[in-house]
Amino acid sequence: MDSILPVEQPFWFSITMAADVCFAPVLRDLSVRIARQVGCAGGDADRFGATLVDALSQAIERGLPAGGGARVEAVFRVGVSAFEVTLLLKGADDRGVAALAALEPSAVWPVDVLKSVTDRFEISRDPQGSRCRVTRPLAGRGSH
Repeated sequence: MDSILPVEQPFWFSITMAADVCFAPVLRDLSVRIARQVGCAGGDADRFGATLVDALSQAIERGLPAGGGARVEAVFRVGVSAFEVTLLLKGADDRGVAALAALEPSAVWPVDVLKSVTDRFEISRDPQGSRCRVTRPLAGRGSH
């Protein structure tokens, strides 16, 4: 998974979980903890984490066919000047991948929700499903 962050990455973490909204709080907790560790204010970090949970929950509801087994891969990166979270909603099988591929990414990921915390995001198709990358600039850190 290519990143838009500079090569100097002091932190990188990845987790894969079932695409079920009951696991979304794990994403929120990780996002908030990492954001606070890299200098985001408490309320700002909380809003960022809550927004990711909301976006992921809506993407799961919008993008997955009935049935189970789909996965979410979340990759957390902290670069010199930004904190980035990439979410990949993966179909469980050929049917799930085809269902996600048939949808425009903007029909899967709630753009209005993402815009509420940053204007630095990108949504796209992926060979395994649908991807959303959210970048949060870090105040007072390098300028890249």
